[in-house]
Amino acid sequence: MTGMRTMLAVVTASAVTLVAFGGIARAAAPTATTGPATAIGATTATVTGSVVPGGQATTWYVQYGTSTSYGSQTAKANAGSGTATVNITSNLASLKAGATYHYRVVATNGAGTAHGSDAVFTTLTPPGATTGAATGIGTTTATLNGTVDPNSRDTTFYFEYGTSTSYGTKTAVKSAGSGASPQNEAAGISKLQVGRTYHFRIVATSDAGTTTGSDATFTTSSAPVAVTADASPVAVTTATLRGQVTPNGLATTWWFEYGTSLSYGLKTASHSAGSGTSAQAVSAGITKLTAARSYHFRLVAQNSSGRVYGLDRLFVGASR
Repeated sequence: MTGMRTMLAVVTASAVTLVAFGGIARAAAPTATTGPATAIGATTATVTGSVVPGGQATTWYVQYGTSTSYGSQTAKANAGSGTATVNITSNLASLKAGATYHYRVVATNGAGTAHGSDAVFTTLTPPGATTGAATGIGTTTATLNGTVDPNSRDTTFYFEYGTSTSYGTKTAVKSAGSGASPQNEAAGISKLQVGRTYHFRIVATSDAGTTTGSDATFTTSSAPVAVTADASPVAVTTATLRGQVTPNGLATTWWFEYGTSLSYGLKTASHSAGSGTSAQAVSAGITKLTAARSYHFRLVAQNSSGRVYGLDRLFVGASR
């Protein structure tokens, strides 16, 4: 038409990018392109993309979530006001391990808003770590047990242990492989204190993160406890000696020493007290005593941790 110039528009799939009116280029809505996710961890990821500002001040952000409803977005950032492509990256944090996330780039300026296409990534799953029970507990040694699930990532593990939940000591780091199912792991420890309670836990690590098992405890074995009790009954030439033995977790034997002085000189046969951790009543009969004679006796208990003696006691044989 006379006196008027033709209006032209160039249209992309996302928005009008450039408008010419009267031969003068005017600013347009931006374009947004969603790129790949990189540096994916268990709770973090870096997403990429690009924005073309369209010739006017443009901001961008990333929408993300576990569905195409997204639900979360990054802080808005400035893409400038040029007409060239601007590459962008955004670091996502506080994600759920082992979850699939959707995301897209969004760009906005005064002429409109553009949405990049939807893309997905899946966060890594850290290894599983479960602390088991200690076995083979001795006076200064024990075997620590647990399970590790590598979740298909190269995984290592170790045990922390000590006399409190601060631990302070750990076993050598070992490989748990890269399997997809839990497997049993163990480590022997030594130079422990006799009769002491220890805390321990298993720790597993892969490129997906570190998992710590729950705290567990065990108590090292110690020498047995022997308590001499009163003799009863006491007859003219016989008596029954009594006491209590606590094996403290180790196979333990016991017997009585007796005689007419503190040198004793005689002893009963040895018997097993087992390897439990609670006190057991024990007794042994003795014969061929002299009537009306005083006798000293004491209980003796022994295991691999040592031999202990109960206190000396005295009885007097009955008169004829």
